[in-house]
Amino acid sequence: LLCVAIILQTNGIPVGANILVMAAGAFAFAGEYNIFILTAAVWLFLVIGDTCSYLLWRYLGNAVCARFPRLQISLQPHLQRAERLFERYGAAAVIFTRFPVSALAIAINIISGTTSFHLPRYILAAAVGETMWAGFNVGFGYWFGDSWEEVSALLPAAGCWIALLVLLAAVIYLLKHNLSKGSK
Repeated sequence: LLCVAIILQTNGIPVGANILVMAAGAFAFAGEYNIFILTAAVWLFLVIGDTCSYLLWRYLGNAVCARFPRLQISLQPHLQRAERLFERYGAAAVIFTRFPVSALAIAINIISGTTSFHLPRYILAAAVGETMWAGFNVGFGYWFGDSWEEVSALLPAAGCWIALLVLLAAVIYLLKHNLSKGSK
């Protein structure tokens, strides 16, 4: 059940895998699971799910564009720009959106797949980011042991605030960059 939830969540279906992984960490605290095997299994299914998401968008994204030529025409300049940015910052974007800003991970998966970001680089970056995600969530459940339910209720709100702050910083940067371009 946990592996299915993880794979679904890495593909953009919100099933609460974070809470399930934290609960599993709490069970490891109680002696039900070996924490190292649990963390390795969580990490493995995260990487498998991310790879499936990448491949899905690599083929689905191209099929959608082929099916709807107008969409392809309007997206083409943006995808070309995203591809250039991903050649430079793609690995960092993948790592950063696995942890701590995992709410943006599906958007990065879509961009990675549709721009044909190199699969080995994607998997390596996802593996690094998911190491932090798995360690944090399993460790969080383990650390709080019996009281993980009370503490875990606070995390979704914290993730949303982090995502909003990152989005705000990006908007401020883009505005500042565009305004400085206009004044030259």
